[in-house]
Amino acid sequence: MLDGKRLVYYDLGSWLLGGLPKDTANCILISNGNFKNGLKDGFWKEYSISGQLLSEGNFMENMKEGKWIYYFDKYTGYKGDNNLMVPWSGMLYLEENYQKDKLNGEVKRFAYLEEIRQLCPNDITDTCSTTIMVKNFASIHYINDIMQGKYL
Repeated sequence: MLDGKRLVYYDLGSWLLGGLPKDTANCILISNGNFKNGLKDGFWKEYSISGQLLSEGNFMENMKEGKWIYYFDKYTGYKGDNNLMVPWSGMLYLEENYQKDKLNGEVKRFAYLEEIRQLCPNDITDTCSTTIMVKNFASIHYINDIMQGKYL
């Protein structure tokens, strides 16, 4: 039964080629939290394989509890340059409130990503897509996972 701090690392090479990582120092942290009596308990952080913090919040007996915060992953390829990171990389986009793993209270959405289809620059007979970040504030209230009350 798991009890105590748990760190989960990811090694892309091992995933692609199989086997165990040759050097764990080069692995990427993807999850950081605590277990108590085999259940997630306390503050947790989840990361993408790019190393970007994606979410953070508390668990109580394996259920989300209190405020959870979500961030956009790191994205490259901004304006066609694979070395240029998009401006919204790592940006906060969502806050949720939980009681016993159910949405309760205010949920705030600050932005979302949208895929736009357009003609390809070098081939007007084909379509390409690009992702844009849309700033759009929404405040929604929940009681036991059901939208109820004020919606802005």
